Formats: sequence, C-alpha cells, structure tokens
Amino acid sequence: MKISPSLQHLAPSPTLRINERVGQLWAEGKQVFHLGFGESRFPVHPKLQVALAANGHQKSYLAGQGLAMLREQIAEFYSRQHQLPIAPEQVMVGPGSKALIYALQMALA
Repeated sequence: MKISPSLQHLAPSPTLRINERVGQLWAEGKQVFHLGFGESRFPVHPKLQVALAANGHQKSYLAGQGLAMLREQIAEFYSRQHQLPIAPEQVMVGPGSKALIYALQMALA
C-alpha cells in the first residue's frame, strides 16, 4: 500500500516511545520512576469504579468542551482556590492531555 507523501514525514509520538522504553526497562526488572504521560500504574479508586460501572450504558458523544456539570465544578474549584472569576465556558475537559494541548496550541497559534 502506498502512503500519502504528507504522512511519510510523521514520526512516532515521543511520549509513546518513552512509554515503550519504560515498559522494556520494567520487563528487564529495572526500577524506573515513570513520571510521563500515559496509563497510570495506580489502581482506579473504588468510588470511580462504581461510577464507571453505573455509566457503562452511556454511548453518546459528550459535548465538545466536556461534561457541563464537571466544567462547572472545576470552574467553582479554581475560582475559590485562586480568587478569580472563572466561568464554566472557560473550562475544557478532554480524554487526555494530547488533545487538549493540541487545542491550546491551535487557539494560541
């Protein structure tokens, strides 16, 4: 199969390469303090497991900025913490850091 020339320059994600290397080192029995992006090595809190199980039937896409109720809570928290007026419309929630960092770069470019 021929790959589009526009895609031939793409390199693997550096963060994914780091994750692969960390996995190799762990497989070799080496101690690594992995502070990078990716899956957490910590267990999911039991309350979150219950909430995830209760919402397993959900199959619709969320709003582009994330759950409204979550954005409201985040805005309230940071407004209290930093004594700044932060509106839910100023908060964006995403499935991971890469999509949000990309959105930020596009907004500031």
